Amino acid sequence: MLETDLVMLVWETVAACRNVHADNIVPCYAYNSQRQLFDLGDLVGINYHIPITNSSKALYFSVCGGVSGDYSCDGGAACYKDENGNRNIGNVTHGPFVGEQGEVSLTYLVKQPQSETCPTITTNLMLLCAPHQQTPQTLIYGDTQCSYNILWRTDHACAVEPIHDVGCKLQARGMNYDFTPLSNQDYYVTVENHRFALRVCGNVDTGCSGVSASGCITDTNSFKAWSMGSYHEGNLVWDDTGITMLYNGGSQCSKGQVRSTKILFVCDKNAGMGSPEMTGSYYCFYSFIWRTRFACPSAQTTSCAKYGTDGELYDLSPLGRCTMPWVPELVPGEGVSSDEDLILSVCGEMSQCPGASL
Repeated sequence: MLETDLVMLVWETVAACRNVHADNIVPCYAYNSQRQLFDLGDLVGINYHIPITNSSKALYFSVCGGVSGDYSCDGGAACYKDENGNRNIGNVTHGPFVGEQGEVSLTYLVKQPQSETCPTITTNLMLLCAPHQQTPQTLIYGDTQCSYNILWRTDHACAVEPIHDVGCKLQARGMNYDFTPLSNQDYYVTVENHRFALRVCGNVDTGCSGVSASGCITDTNSFKAWSMGSYHEGNLVWDDTGITMLYNGGSQCSKGQVRSTKILFVCDKNAGMGSPEMTGSYYCFYSFIWRTRFACPSAQTTSCAKYGTDGELYDLSPLGRCTMPWVPELVPGEGVSSDEDLILSVCGEMSQCPGASL
């Protein structure tokens, strides 16, 4: 067995050639007026390059942070390169803003109090939603000595869409969730003289006054029961607020509305199966919170591709698509013997060792 807390691996591969760091990073997400999330986080930490037509000049910029490495310019988030070197044409001051038409904007400013021509230089970066467009496509337009405007069409500027389950399972942002172990029994919550029966991804076994329902409320005095709604595939939803399960189309209420239910699942690795807790009811709408280990991702991957300072894509994802994990050659040393194997995966977890990449 390995008898050391430190394991050092050396992997020589052509895919890893850059080490780009971003400074002065600000939060890189925003919501529009409809509370849709726009997340530019995957664009952070990369230098982007726009050549100026018919010249040796170029513009370099970063998203929500400073340009780094050989193209940096006094911490600027946008830099202009010409025969005199790199010039700062905008500092990051705040995160993105979402306009009424869904455009995502970033504005970088740098003040030049000694300049009468340009006391303030502005670089405006506008990102427009272009589904399935992952490769950066940028256009500089209307540039002057005092103002630079960049138009960028990318799928990173699209609103983050909710993800719905297939067969009580979810896959969202490289994370896998499986709620099927919770679907094998009914769960009960009692509040005063009412008992609530809930079933995950299915209908309660006992029925509900002769109708199929995923949630059923029973008056413990009169034993009358009403449906709180039913689950249908797609009602288990992941979005930026968490994972929720919705039951719709329940029994009619006295106010003419139909009953519905929302369960918020919260990751708690120590809770085991867990159980639902009622958090409130309002006009025939019932809400519960359920702390369970099944709301924790069973496998996690990370982005395995980044654009380098030269604008080229460096992609390690082929190393993560193998059916078998990687077994590096170990150099015998203190605490390491030559008859041992060390198994690792790239940008994700291993089925042989859930929760670990090494």
